Amino acid sequence: MQKTLFILLAIFSIWTKSYSQGEPERNYITKIISDFKKQEKISENPVLVINETIIDNKKIDSLKLTKDDIITLRIFEKGQNSLIEIYGKNSKNGIIFIERKPLNKE
Repeated sequence: MQKTLFILLAIFSIWTKSYSQGEPERNYITKIISDFKKQEKISENPVLVINETIIDNKKIDSLKLTKDDIITLRIFEKGQNSLIEIYGKNSKNGIIFIERKPLNKE
């Protein structure tokens, strides 16, 4: 009886692990942008600045950034035209500033 229970628990554990992994988590930056768009804080194609570097919108999907990588996150909502001179015309859509942890070089 104990042996059967152990086998059932082992099978359930393996199934739970594979089920909980599901589809891979999408890029955390993509999630942040999507959430801010839903809240109408930013528009399509906001400016993204990571560690003082402006990131091209075409490269956002390729970033491998998790929630744990982020130290600070600040947002300037859409419509702040005073930032256009510094960050370009897309800054009218909003700006997301992210400070990320340094990469571990092993």
